[in-house]
Amino acid sequence: MIFVSRPVAALFAFVLIGVPAAAPAQSYPTKPLRMILPFPPGGPTDITGRAIAQKLAEQLGQSVVPDNRPGAAGNIGLEVAAKSPPDGYTIVLAAPPMSRVRGPSASTASTCGGSATSPRTKR
Repeated sequence: MIFVSRPVAALFAFVLIGVPAAAPAQSYPTKPLRMILPFPPGGPTDITGRAIAQKLAEQLGQSVVPDNRPGAAGNIGLEVAAKSPPDGYTIVLAAPPMSRVRGPSASTASTCGGSATSPRTKR
C-alpha cells in the first residue's frame, strides 16, 4: 500500500481537475463582424459608424463590415439586428430613443455602450 501525504494528494487532484480547463480558449472574433447602420449611406450615422468600424477592425484584427439598412426611421435596421443570430458577431449603431428593442428577440439583445452624447434641448 502506498501512502501519500494530504498536501501531495490535494495537489495531484488539483492538477487532474485543472487539466481540462488548461485547453486554449478560442480567440474572438474568428470571422468578420457585421455592423448594422439603420440609416441611409452618407448621413451622420453612416459616417460615425464607418469610423467606429475602422477603429474596431484595427483593434480586433478582424474586419467589421458596415451594413446600411435604412427605412422606417431606423426600425428596419433594428429589426434585422434583432433577428440576427445571438452569436456576438452583429453590432447595431442606434440612437438612444431607438435602442430599446421590444418583442420576442429582446431577450437576446444587449447594450454594450454609447459612442457619443449631445445635450438635449428644451422647447
